[in-house]
Amino acid sequence: VKRYYPITGTGITKCYDNTGSEITCGNSDYPNQDGDSQKPQPSFTGPTQNATYPNDYTTTDNIIGNVWKTCTEGLSGADCGIGTATTSNQHSAMTACSNLNAAN
Repeated sequence: VKRYYPITGTGITKCYDNTGSEITCGNSDYPNQDGDSQKPQPSFTGPTQNATYPNDYTTTDNIIGNVWKTCTEGLSGADCGIGTATTSNQHSAMTACSNLNAAN
């Protein structure tokens, strides 16, 4: 079964020229900007505390249904202010992901 999800807009409602000056959207000299879009605007719920792992928070895309971890790895809490963010290369990221899967 294939599922098709709507492409949502970015929430940007203004348009700009190549100098960064705001212009009226729909300008044919600067077409196809996000502000021109009539796509559904993003709708998110979260951060939502996980019932089993209370330091973990998730954010949900209400249009598509995707759910993801709200905070960067190493941070937690509703405002992602607890802990220290980590950066990594592919190998250490895969190890960290495996460790998270094993812990949760």
